[in-house]
Formats: sequence, C-alpha cells, structure tokens
Amino acid sequence: MSALDVLPPKEWAFLNDLMRSDSHRRMFHIGAAVTKVAAMFGTQNQCTDAMAVFVLLLEGMESKDTECEARAMSIYSEWNSRRGLH
Repeated sequence: MSALDVLPPKEWAFLNDLMRSDSHRRMFHIGAAVTKVAAMFGTQNQCTDAMAVFVLLLEGMESKDTECEARAMSIYSEWNSRRGLH
C-alpha cells in the first residue's frame, strides 16, 4: 500500500511536491521515525534501544535499505522481551 492509496488526491499532491526537496523529505522521515519509535516504546524517557531503533529507521528511509528496518525491529523485539521479564 502506498501513500497514494491512503491520502486524498490534494494531500498526496502536497506531500509529493514536498518529497522532491531533500530537506523536506528528510524532515518527513525524521518525523515518521520519531512517531514510530514513540509508539513502539511508549515512553518519553530516552533509552539506548529507542535511540538505536530511531537511527536505524531513519537510515533505512534515507538509504531505502530494508535491512535497517529488520535490524530495528530485532532490537525492539529484544527490548520488548526484556521488558516483559521485569
């Protein structure tokens, strides 16, 4: 599923126009990564695992390397497992 499938045409045109700019695309990627990590970890406290996941997600979006997201999800799974033990 792409953004085109979810967004109304007017919003898709706006987003598509912004994505042509390197700085706007990077800001969008940072926002997406921060939102995803905050939802995953559910914490306002900065922890090493959350920071690592954020960096990997951002790198994956920037480089389009799917291995980065896989590594990020692995870190998250380990963190979530440790959290359940305590």
